[in-house]
Amino acid sequence: MVAIALLSIAALYLTAHTTLERSGKTTVTVALARRIVEDMRSIPFNSLVALDNFDTDDPSSLPANEPERDIARRWRYAVAGDGVGWSYTATEMLNWPTFAVSGAAMRGVIEVDSPSTSMREIIVTIAVPRQPKDVQLATLISRTVP
Repeated sequence: MVAIALLSIAALYLTAHTTLERSGKTTVTVALARRIVEDMRSIPFNSLVALDNFDTDDPSSLPANEPERDIARRWRYAVAGDGVGWSYTATEMLNWPTFAVSGAAMRGVIEVDSPSTSMREIIVTIAVPRQPKDVQLATLISRTVP
């Protein structure tokens, strides 16, 4: 009888541990997606489209011009660290945080849609290995009119 109770407690512990680990990864991922959106708010409205279809797994999707290029490189490092096709200076690696969860590289994709000439819809999707769902954050950014 005691053995059955101990086995039940052990099973409950494993379930709670798994749930806690997943929620921690989700919290980190949501914070990273929010940071990406905030960085996008700092660039000129017309430059937002340069980040459309940026994929942290695809070096060829890197924007050609600054400041979008530097921001995208920083996001890549934050999401997945350095890797095939990506190189960073020692200073960048020292100054830029990386949020790889449990040593696993995440993947981030940014989509920019233009529902009107004064509005951009930004969708940031971050996939974490061994997580059941991707984290997706969407927001609207409007052109400021003087």
